[in-house]
Amino acid sequence: MFRKLTLIFLLIVQSVFVSAQGQFNNWFWSLGQRITFNTNPPTVIPTAASITSFGYTTAVISSPTGVLLFYTDGKVIKDASHNTMPNGTLNGSPNIPVTYSTGKQSALIVPDPGNSNRYYLFLIIYYNTAGTVYKELRYCIVDMTLNGGMGDVVSTSKNVFVAYDLDGQITATRQTATNNFWILAHSNTTNTFNAYLLTPAGISSTPVTTAIGPANSTPTTYYYWGCIKTNPQGTKVARINPYYYSGNYNNDSTELYDFNASTGIFSNYQLLTSGLVNNYNGGWWNSGIEFSPNGSLLYRTHNQFYTNTTSDTIIQYNLASSNAMTFIPVVSPNYNTWGIFDMQLAPNGKIYLINDSIVNNSISTMSVIDQPNVPGLGCNYTYAAQSIVSNNSYCYACPFPNIVPCLLGSFTPTLDSQYANNVLYTTATIHARVSWDGNSPITQRGFYYGTSPLPLTNTTLVAGTTGAYLANLTGLIPNTLYYYRAFATNANGTTIFYDSTFHTLPIPNTPPVIKNVHNKTTCVTDTMRFVVVDAQTTPANMQVTFATNNPTLIPLANISISGADTNKVITFTPVPFQSGTCTITITALDTNGSSVSQTFTVSVAAGTPLTITAPGGTTTCAGGSVVFACNIPTGASIDWSINNTASGISTATYTTTQAISIKAVCTNAAGCKSNSNSLQSQINPKPIVNATASGPTTICIGTTVNLQAQATAGYSYQWFKNNVAITGATNATYTASTSGVYKYVASLTGCTDTSNAITVTVKEKPSVYITTPNTTVICNGQGALLQANPSTGYSYQWQMNGFDIAGATSSTYSATIGSYYNVIISNGTCTNTSPPISISVNSLPVTIIQWNGTQLYTPFIFASYQWYVSGVMIPGATQQYYTPTSNGVYYCRVGNENNCYNLSPNYNLLTLSVNNIATPILQLYPNPTNGLVSLDNFADGVLYVYNAMGQLVLQQTSSTIDLSKQANGIYHIRAYNQAQELIGIGRVVKE
Repeated sequence: MFRKLTLIFLLIVQSVFVSAQGQFNNWFWSLGQRITFNTNPPTVIPTAASITSFGYTTAVISSPTGVLLFYTDGKVIKDASHNTMPNGTLNGSPNIPVTYSTGKQSALIVPDPGNSNRYYLFLIIYYNTAGTVYKELRYCIVDMTLNGGMGDVVSTSKNVFVAYDLDGQITATRQTATNNFWILAHSNTTNTFNAYLLTPAGISSTPVTTAIGPANSTPTTYYYWGCIKTNPQGTKVARINPYYYSGNYNNDSTELYDFNASTGIFSNYQLLTSGLVNNYNGGWWNSGIEFSPNGSLLYRTHNQFYTNTTSDTIIQYNLASSNAMTFIPVVSPNYNTWGIFDMQLAPNGKIYLINDSIVNNSISTMSVIDQPNVPGLGCNYTYAAQSIVSNNSYCYACPFPNIVPCLLGSFTPTLDSQYANNVLYTTATIHARVSWDGNSPITQRGFYYGTSPLPLTNTTLVAGTTGAYLANLTGLIPNTLYYYRAFATNANGTTIFYDSTFHTLPIPNTPPVIKNVHNKTTCVTDTMRFVVVDAQTTPANMQVTFATNNPTLIPLANISISGADTNKVITFTPVPFQSGTCTITITALDTNGSSVSQTFTVSVAAGTPLTITAPGGTTTCAGGSVVFACNIPTGASIDWSINNTASGISTATYTTTQAISIKAVCTNAAGCKSNSNSLQSQINPKPIVNATASGPTTICIGTTVNLQAQATAGYSYQWFKNNVAITGATNATYTASTSGVYKYVASLTGCTDTSNAITVTVKEKPSVYITTPNTTVICNGQGALLQANPSTGYSYQWQMNGFDIAGATSSTYSATIGSYYNVIISNGTCTNTSPPISISVNSLPVTIIQWNGTQLYTPFIFASYQWYVSGVMIPGATQQYYTPTSNGVYYCRVGNENNCYNLSPNYNLLTLSVNNIATPILQLYPNPTNGLVSLDNFADGVLYVYNAMGQLVLQQTSSTIDLSKQANGIYHIRAYNQAQELIGIGRVVKE
């Protein structure tokens, strides 16, 4: 079969529709088609691979803000991520078989009136079991708090049975003044409508029934075709009766009913069309029906198949005008398509059509009824206005998703009946009617008008809401084409009707007249009042212009004309400081092209001569000032102009500290201005000064410190010490070697500046020498006291052989080691080192006491001897030998030639009669020692260890003696055998 392509050019109607709710802002249908109305224009969304390829039915729901929640094809329920809900597989679930069929509007999702997180999914299914046909209404409850917020079917509310024997179509509308919904379905075998009330308590088990209108023509076979729709207001229900066989009066009948949304009762059945309409013979799947947003118009498909010369149409029923029909031509570029399959009202207030523009190529579109509230062709059917997902095939039996029309929200107002009358030369009356307020109160209505298409500049408002209204336009231009269009606004937006026109009448013309023009004398801004009148042209439309013959004296920019009526004012300003005459011409041009001109002369006098001076000169240094003076003429005033900018200062002198260009502007008693001569002040910069020192400013005699000026090209310098110029010190650097306060004066182009001061302090080096109160030769174990010359505030560091001695920082030091010593003294700034002093250390004499049987003696010869017994000096016992007279502990103090003294080990004389044999000397090593001492050839006996005072400190039988815990000094050791016989003596030094 072939179809004819017909192009219809429609008037452009601009409108804005705003949806108050978003539950149906996302559509899924056909082979994975998806579009969202959250944007304007709507956005096509690429289809994910997991989205079901919908068949005969589809339903989808979003949040009130337009966020997708879930959707279904009647077999499975998928969440917003396109995953099947855990309990969302419906076929094969409890109470229904694996295989069943669904119709064109068999699925519908309705919000739970009592729980904003729950939704009812109603489903009409058809299946045949053992020869018995079942046509059932069931429901599931989806709870969006389940499955981690992605939603799931409540396990106890899945496929719940409601009723038998129903058509495959279902719709819903809200109950009047409640949040409840009526679920509407028609009997499959009778002429009964069933209205099930959905409340917070659930779905009613007993419907409100109304037997009205015809029964289905072929109920057993084609239960799932046809359509049922409510208008958004919930007051009308339209139905296309399912059909198949020709000849039955209600085959494909278009039925209209009134519906009482408070009680659920149907009434006022009207058969709009029946059977063959205008040679209509469509396939049973090609049926679509929809209400306009305001509910006053009804649309349905009307497809032709007889020949390719007969075009498809859309039938528009005007329900407010005896259901008058308008056949709207449909464009179809492909003779093999199956006509319009479905149409549906969208949240943006437009009606979309599917399948009239699908072509077997890679581009798919939908057509749109752009202004569905406008009767006739003004509804603006637009072919292929909306792109959809491309695919190379189409589903002629795949409808749009089923929605709840009353939840689409409110729309913008509807306008019609626009016309103009009483059109005269400068006035006209324009009319329009607000036929529907879009379910929201009218907040503003009126007209736009102007001399160009689609006018928006001139606006006239008319108070009121719905109904006819008019505006009387005045001040129009005669013989002019005007465009106008009505508009109305509610909370959802503004509807603007299409352009209409009217033409004002032409009137006879007379030239305008200019009065009261006269000459002027001035040198300041002045005005002149005059009058322009014209019999045909209003003052607002009169063009009044001006010209000047001396733009140097009075340029065009200095002339203006004001005045909205016939009384005009011309304002003109001569250029200051100019003089002479200027002729100004005023021209008036009316709307018919007639003009008239008048001229007048402006005489401008010259100003008073003026001279300024600088008594002290125009040049100074930074920080100084320049004074300018002016002898002000009698009766005049001046204004000092600084860099060509008025200062507002009118005194006879002007003082500045900056470089400026200055003149005085004189205004005489007549207001005429004149300029004085111009002078310039010059402010030379002072040099930049900053004195710095290259190092410390406290120095020692014989050293220097460099003082540095800030060196800049072109500077000259003079250094000062204690405010006295230093002869020859004219460089940027000065080397100071004496104490004083130093600064410099820098000069640049006659300007000077003095730097900061730097104080230099020169200190003497401290004198240093070393003295000792005793001798520089000492004995081992003694110390030589070294003294540096002391002074308050000095610091000291003693050195031995040129190296610092740690901790030796006082004015004295006790030297115990033979070496060279010196001291470094500092007064905080200067240091000095003493000459070295040499300290010599002599060793101590070492001896022992032996017994020859009658005398104690030292085997070595020394310079002096002194014997002691039990710690008491023996008077006169000063020789090498001493004959004891009693037992006791003896030792001898010996001295060498260096006057160094030492004590022998103690000798314990036990008996004078027995111990007459010389005692052997013990072999001790190491000696001296810092701890352990070993004895040779000692194996069995007792060792006694005495300190220098003859006190017993150790007694042991082992041959190794541990002195590590004893004080430094000389220790005496006596060895005895088991018979307590002395077998050896010895002495050891512990260091």
